[in-house]
Order: sequence, then structure tokens, then C-alpha cells
Amino acid sequence: MENGQGKSEHIVSLNLTHDEEMIGSFDILDGESGKTYSLPVWDGGNRDNLYISPLDPKVDLHVRDVTYLSDVLDSDVYNRIQHAYDTSQMDSLILHEDDLQHGKSEMIENERFANWIERSENSSPSFTEKEMSLYQDMQEKGYPPIYALEAMKSTKDHQINLDVAEKIIKRYVNQRNEDRPLVQSKTDDQERQQYQLLSAKKDHESGTLQMKYMDRNNAGFKSKTFSYSKESGMVSEYETNMIMDRSNLLSPKMTMIKEINIQEVKQESIQSINEKTTTHITHEEGLER
Repeated sequence: MENGQGKSEHIVSLNLTHDEEMIGSFDILDGESGKTYSLPVWDGGNRDNLYISPLDPKVDLHVRDVTYLSDVLDSDVYNRIQHAYDTSQMDSLILHEDDLQHGKSEMIENERFANWIERSENSSPSFTEKEMSLYQDMQEKGYPPIYALEAMKSTKDHQINLDVAEKIIKRYVNQRNEDRPLVQSKTDDQERQQYQLLSAKKDHESGTLQMKYMDRNNAGFKSKTFSYSKESGMVSEYETNMIMDRSNLLSPKMTMIKEINIQEVKQESIQSINEKTTTHITHEEGLER
């Protein structure tokens, strides 16, 4: 169902089932997130004590308060529900804005937030981009922060793309150059940086980056390759040496040295890049991480 603004409408239906203490439920379709929530209607002992237990996250994130239906529903709708309760007849109806004393937007937003709180307590909570956007909007309305969503929002704010990964790798290698003495060239008696960039290949479609450096040392030459995968968020450092095979031909042998968890060092690195400070990732710190 679409409204004039091109987005799905909120739908709230009240369904009576006469199932022991829980006699029915408010079934809510959240037109913004596409999720559905169910808010039970409880039997308080007689027709005047039917109640629900909604969550008001602005008051308490974990405690649901008793709210009588007489304080929720318009009088005509409430009388209809009382009649259904008295006669044990099942009744279902769609609730419109004027059927509720406080409108349905607040009810839906509160149940949406309650759903997020429950899901955030899972070991690996997952939230859609739309939900993250709604969470930001609801915070501006005064809703409190949820730790799991705050962590996801922080990760999104510092999300790595290939260009940023390239800057981080360059800073990492530059620091290694700064931490080690210059290498004396055996061919022209000049001092050279130990690591010299040979090639960089970026594939935005697959989310991969490979940067190859010449590793110049007093024993000769070899190459170092830093390979970044957006999917894993890891930078793998490889060392390539030329070895003699059975045919006495030189062939490269690539050995992985370490994996650097770029997700752990990215925020420090991005901040350093953006602020243009002298803070660096040292060789030892990078490999430990």
C-alpha cells in the first residue's frame, strides 16, 4: 500500500483471539522499515481492565508499563472491543489515526525501537541501511542511543574504500621507510629508500587492491606485496623471493608474512590522514594488529 509520498503506509490492526490471558494483539506493519511487530492485549480480569504493555524508550529502555485500552483507543472503538470481549466473539479491525487517542506514529516508533533493542542483544545483530537511517532520525526526536547501532554507525562513518585503503598502506610503508636506515645502492653509490612502489592495481568492482613494492636491502632485491580485500577488510603482506627450481630457472616464490587487520587501524589512520598530523602506524604495531 503506497501513500502520496511514495512510501508504504503504517498499518495497525487490532485482532481479538480470546486465547487465555492474552485475548488479542495489536499487529503493526511498519511502513518505514517494512518490519512487523505484535503488541499483546492482556485480560485484566474484566472488560474494563483490558491492557497492553508498550515500551516507552524515552523513559526506560527495558521496562514496559501497563496501559489500559481505555487510554489508547477512541471511545467508539473501545466500546466495540468491550462488546467483543463480553460476547466472546472474535473481532478484527484496522485502526486509523482517529481510532487512537495519541495517533499511531508514536506507537509504531516505540515498537520499532523495542524491536531494535531486542535484536541488538543478539550475538551478531544485523540492521539494514534503512533502519540505520531511521535510527538517526529517531535520535533527533529524542530517542536514546542503542550500543549495537552506535557501533554500526561508527563503523559506517569510517567505512573503508579502496582509495582510503591505498592511503593507509602508503602511510604504513612510508613509516617503515622512516624507521629503517637508507640502503646504500651497490650500483651507483647512492642511498635509496628501502621500499619503492612498483605498481598499484585497484579493482573497484571486486573491491580489491594490490600494491607491489621493491624491497631493497644490502643482501639484494626482493619484492613486497600488500593485498587488500574489501570483503575481508584485511591487508595481507607478502614477500616474493626468486628461487632456483629443478630446471635451474629462477622463479618467484611468494610467502605471506602477516595479515594486518586494517579495520582495527583504519580510524587512527583516517584521522591522521584527514588532520595531516605526524602520527604514523609503526611496522611493529601494524603487524601485531
